[in-house]
Amino acid sequence: MYSKEDRERILADLPKHSRYPEATRREALSLLRKGLGPAAASRRLGVSSDSVVASWSRKTAGGC
Repeated sequence: MYSKEDRERILADLPKHSRYPEATRREALSLLRKGLGPAAASRRLGVSSDSVVASWSRKTAGGC
């Protein structure tokens, strides 16, 4: 049996599951650079929420 600390360390080392493919993220960022807002980009790509697209933008260097 693992201790709580060991479980947390093991889980932190595992790759995180990505709900959307990298190509979707790249396309969303491209749409934002072309002037679409996060809501329009998320609707066009079938992303569940505009906040997801906005988050991807914030995570890129300098945003869009």
